[in-house]
Amino acid sequence: MLNKIYGYADLDLNMVNKIRLPNKKVITKKGTHEAVHDKQIGDVMWYDKENFDQYFQPDINENQIKRLNEAQKQIILLHANKTLKYFNYLTN
Repeated sequence: MLNKIYGYADLDLNMVNKIRLPNKKVITKKGTHEAVHDKQIGDVMWYDKENFDQYFQPDINENQIKRLNEAQKQIILLHANKTLKYFNYLTN
């Protein structure tokens, strides 16, 4: 995943040793907003680039989509269809 991100930005991943991101809330399967890590929201987290993928919850997108009704999904597709296709978010 990290290679793709750096590739889209035309950056050289070999130039960094670690990745820094702020701690944030995500929507869980239960629909609650919870912090990703046991720290303050916004605190900076350092990630080893070799293990970067393990810090992400693979079902985040699915949890968000399940909370949308059909009308909301259609509005999103109307405005973001091209981008969603480009980043392979659409399966059909």
